[in-house]
Parts: sequence; C-alpha cells; structure tokens
Amino acid sequence: MADTSTDTIYALSSGAGLAGVSVVRVSGAYADALLTSLGVSPLPEARYAALHKLRSDGDGPVIDQALILRFPAPGSFTGEDVAELHVHGGRAVLAAVFDAISATGLARHAEPGEFTRRAFTNGRLDLTQAEAVADVIDSASDKALSSAIAQLKGGLSHRLNNLHETLLNAQAQLEASIDFTEDGLTFQSRETTQNQIREVETNLRKLVDSFRQGRIYREGMRVTLVGKPNVGKSSLLNALLQEDRAIVTAYAGTTRDTLEERARIKDIHIIITDSAGLRDNPEVIE
Repeated sequence: MADTSTDTIYALSSGAGLAGVSVVRVSGAYADALLTSLGVSPLPEARYAALHKLRSDGDGPVIDQALILRFPAPGSFTGEDVAELHVHGGRAVLAAVFDAISATGLARHAEPGEFTRRAFTNGRLDLTQAEAVADVIDSASDKALSSAIAQLKGGLSHRLNNLHETLLNAQAQLEASIDFTEDGLTFQSRETTQNQIREVETNLRKLVDSFRQGRIYREGMRVTLVGKPNVGKSSLLNALLQEDRAIVTAYAGTTRDTLEERARIKDIHIIITDSAGLRDNPEVIE
C-alpha cells in the first residue's frame, strides 16, 4: 500500500450545510502551489487574510471571491504548510471549489480526522490534546467546553507527565539502592519512596474519578422514565422540558411508543426518554 502520509490534503473545515461562509483547509507541501493554481497571485503574507478571486485552472472562470490565509510550516495546526480558503457557503460554490482543487492534481480529499492525526504525528499535539479537539467541537455545555479546552491546552498532559516523573524518580532511587549498596552512598528512605508511590496512586484515582465526571459533562446523561401506566411519566417529562411535549390524558396507556427529548439541567446535557406504561396484560397495540 502506497504511503499517503505526505500527500497534500484538503477538506471542509467548517460545519456541513448552508452557511454564509465555509472554510476549506489545505495541508501539505503543495498548499502554496495549489493556491497559485487557483489564481491566487501574489500569495498573501503569512497569517494575514487577503481577498482573492478563485479561478478554475488559474485563469478560467471565476468560482468565488474568497479570503485566503496561509500558515507556513512548522507554525501551523498540522505542522505542515497550511492554507485556508474562506469561501461562500453555498453548495454550488463548495462543489466548484472542490472540483477545481481536485483538477489541479496537487491534493486529495482528507480522510476523517486526518488533519488532527497529522498534528499528532508532527508533534503539534500529544494524544490527549488530539482527543480534546473532538471534545471541543462536540461540547454541549459550558463545563464540557471548559474541560475540553483545558485538556487541549495540555492540562491533562502536564499532570500525567508529573506523575510519570515521580515514578521514574522512585524507580531510579530503588535501582540505585540495590546496585550500589556496598559503595557507601546515601539514598532516600524507604518511607519517602513509599510516600511518592502512594501520592501517584492517589492522584491517579482522582484522575479516574474526574474522567467519570468529565464523561457526563462531555457526553451527557441518558434518563428513561419507566413505571406503571398513568402515574405521571409524561407529565414529568413535560415539567422537565417546561413545555407540553408529551400528550397527557386521564386514560391509562396514552403513551404507546418511546418519546425522546433533550434537556439541559444545571449545565448537564440530558437525553430523557418517556416510555409506555408497564402492565401485566398489555393491549394488542402495545
């Protein structure tokens, strides 16, 4: 299989669908050449936006008028030469831009997550920061966003590196005390080493606990309302949503199918499912 890790790649970097502006990102050694092939001349100064007309084949019909940004390697998200094309967000415009980029033969469409993977491969992000990129995008609450940004800035990496250094120091002390016992050297006490290991264990347990809590902030919670018919499940759903979403009547069995809605309670994203009542002898339709 051919190595594609050095290919120049491109993809839509902003959200899919109609928008006023969409961002197309290009990363790789041919980023500047690709801009030139689209009629961008002269190339904008690094990290300064410039307005240019994009043309197919460089001198063909105008596709769009776009803001162009360049981020030379290694000071870019991926660590490679990167270009961004801020074009109008219509479907026809994006299709024309993608066709023009593909026609140059200088780049291929990026695989899902390939920009972040290259950032990791090129040392721009560590593994925890790479994972945080998706968390920032998917954040559904303020707490989830702040947690993801802290991880993206290297907060988790810093804590893990400190624990790793503490363990390495304890290991070095133990190995040295075994190898050089007859040389009259002084090493830290066994109690000190034990305390270091206990401290690492305590902090690791805190990290595990924070992961469980962070997962709730990040992914939300799923709650299902289950019970006998006509005990108020649908009324509770409406109260939590503060709107009349479920039909409520005095007749048992009004809810026949599951009804799923999303709510945000104290900054936690919750998926609430209202279910049909449980009874020993359900009707045929149930």
